[in-house]
Amino acid sequence: MNLRISRIKVMKALLSGKKNWNNGQYKKKLLSLKNATKISPIRFANNVYIIASIAILFSLIQGCSKTKVLDEDKFMNIYVDLVVAQDTSNAPIAKFDSVRAIVFKREGIKKEEYDATINYYNSKPERWQKFFMKTTQYVDKLKRQSLMKQKQQKK
Repeated sequence: MNLRISRIKVMKALLSGKKNWNNGQYKKKLLSLKNATKISPIRFANNVYIIASIAILFSLIQGCSKTKVLDEDKFMNIYVDLVVAQDTSNAPIAKFDSVRAIVFKREGIKKEEYDATINYYNSKPERWQKFFMKTTQYVDKLKRQSLMKQKQQKK
């Protein structure tokens, strides 16, 4: 702010032609004010590199710490498999962990990915509504396919 006011005063004095300072003094003062407000290109480039490095480092840390969320179709297949396995199995819940491990292994996922996906859907209930509508349609499709296979086998 002070630099701007000083620059304006110097410019007004130069334009008005005051005689108490000669033009050489005004020019020196004006140049010193200009140089005080400039950022050298090297200093600017260093600041850009530092900020970019910090941003990249931060994104790498965030990317490494987050567990991958499963895509909706894969999650739907796993979810349906787990629900069917739980409904058809007479095993107690303690034994169901082994069934879950088998499904995870077959689908090639980790428990952490499944849990991260559950947390993702829990963060916004609207996602669950959309997911359950799509899952219901998928289960209905599976039922129709199963009934058609049974009819073809009876013929």
